[in-house]
Amino acid sequence: MAFSWTKEQEQVIFLRNRNILVSAAAGSGKTAVLVQRILSKVTDPHNPVDIDRLLIMTFTRAAAGEMRERIAAALEEALYQNPDNEHLQRQTTLIHTAQITTIDGFCAYVIRNYFHLIGLDPGYRTGEEGEMKLLKEDVMAKLLEEYYAKKEEKFQHFVECYASGKDDDGIGEMIYGLYEKAMSHPYPDDWLEKCIECYKNTDIEDIKNEEWMNLLWENTKTDLKQAKILADRARELCCVAGGPYLYEDALTDDLLMIRDLEEKQRKRIMTNCRNPECRKAFFFQIVRQEAKRGSGGDFEGAGENAPGRGKGYFKGTGKQVFCISGSRIARAFGELPGACGNAGGTDS
Repeated sequence: MAFSWTKEQEQVIFLRNRNILVSAAAGSGKTAVLVQRILSKVTDPHNPVDIDRLLIMTFTRAAAGEMRERIAAALEEALYQNPDNEHLQRQTTLIHTAQITTIDGFCAYVIRNYFHLIGLDPGYRTGEEGEMKLLKEDVMAKLLEEYYAKKEEKFQHFVECYASGKDDDGIGEMIYGLYEKAMSHPYPDDWLEKCIECYKNTDIEDIKNEEWMNLLWENTKTDLKQAKILADRARELCCVAGGPYLYEDALTDDLLMIRDLEEKQRKRIMTNCRNPECRKAFFFQIVRQEAKRGSGGDFEGAGENAPGRGKGYFKGTGKQVFCISGSRIARAFGELPGACGNAGGTDS
């Protein structure tokens, strides 16, 4: 069966004496090109090689089996076109012992045949998934026990910050996760060192621009959005007849806090916003909203024109700065204010 190769595919097939990397989409013919490259090396008129002198590795046994079948079929077809070629005749025999295997299959071959050179016991076996999990858990338990015995301050602080509840199972899971991520990189130790470097910066402005901080901001935005949806739903339930109305104040405070955090997240404010100017801006927005609704925009009349249950919560007007709790504002106006969120002040 004749193929019409593209210029790039022909380069892959016939390029020699250098390393090459082929990257293409699924179904684009990478395997067919690789088979043809192998066949071209085996049938090279000037420098032919035996198929068992090539190492061909895949990620799965199924892929290795398919590759062996394709190469065998290609050799049979070449031999059919040139039946007197002794070199091709020999290749149809050598194909059965050729190293067309998975990565772990080749490693097993090396151990079985060269154990006397590499110093490994040939009487090994591949561990089952359950066995490997138990071994990892044993190693983790010994590791944590060793560090607990040392009573190092850094480790104790680490446990205090990241242990969940009364056990340290969460710490083990974190270590497992970090290990798996590190091992997915070609140089795990270098990757871990690079991760550590990202956290050595202590300048607040530089930290804001770090890649991991940008990801943290985005995750925070998503979490706050979800928390707001849940708190809104819970507060609506409190307003239903026979609902758990006693929780309304707490949920209102939660929503105000969430809005405060959303504003900080939007502006990427990393400091505590509980300052007089923050509370002032928050309160004046509430007053403007109520004045617009009840008194036609008159700031001085905002307190008097608020709903009846809100009267008395204003302790002054004009240029004074007010500081009242978020739940009382919500009760006074019958709705949640926007912007800065819970001022965190006291009723005064």
